[in-house]
Amino acid sequence: MPSRADFSVKSLSDVQVCAFHAGALRRKCLTDPSLVALGFELLLQERSDAYELASVLGQRPAEGRIAFLILSLMRRANAGRLDQSRRYSLPLRQQHIADTVGLTTVHVSRILAQFRDRGMLTISEGSIIVHDLPALEDAGALT
Repeated sequence: MPSRADFSVKSLSDVQVCAFHAGALRRKCLTDPSLVALGFELLLQERSDAYELASVLGQRPAEGRIAFLILSLMRRANAGRLDQSRRYSLPLRQQHIADTVGLTTVHVSRILAQFRDRGMLTISEGSIIVHDLPALEDAGALT
């Protein structure tokens, strides 16, 4: 079992981190099976999310990729609930979006301008307001 993670993480917003000693966590899981079930459930959800993202990146045009990314980030930050015309934090720059969905920043800028011109959303000063949630969801749908 590796003693160090084989990946790195960079946060774009404030986070709270809690570290556990692997041996202590293993002992706790042996005494509380619900922790094992929770861990397994979280792993399955992460795998499902990763497969969905891979499908989006491989099958969707630029508009769909960006819409999917925005919606998934908003859902994760808000426990799955989205309200139209509510301001949400979006600490991503266009470069972050471009890197995530495999596009250039110029292309991302054009797509975001199209979304704005069609009345779907407004992005400014690290936040986003979705004005037409159904249209954004249609753009980001896999089907």
